Amino acid sequence: RLVRHIHDVHILTGMEPDLLATHRAFELAVAEDVRKFANQDPAFSQNPKLVLETALRMARSDSQLRVSYSNFVDDLVAGGAPDFDVALSTFTLLASELIAELD
Repeated sequence: RLVRHIHDVHILTGMEPDLLATHRAFELAVAEDVRKFANQDPAFSQNPKLVLETALRMARSDSQLRVSYSNFVDDLVAGGAPDFDVALSTFTLLASELIAELD
């Protein structure tokens, strides 16, 4: 799923989305996940910001992610796909910004 998010966030960011609405949607999604998965992932429900920051750091250093991304775009993306490093950079920038604004 992460490679799909990396690809899609890069594409959508190029369409100049409403960043205020994006931030609000992210906050609502995190709040819903905290509520929904409180029993399954206590660490996330106690500190979603820390868990998301850690996950983002891990994703950036995961060498398998590049391979998974390549397989995803080869199998499921019609036409040209953004380069992994470019897409990951876009994703990381937006994700970092969204996570930083969590309480």
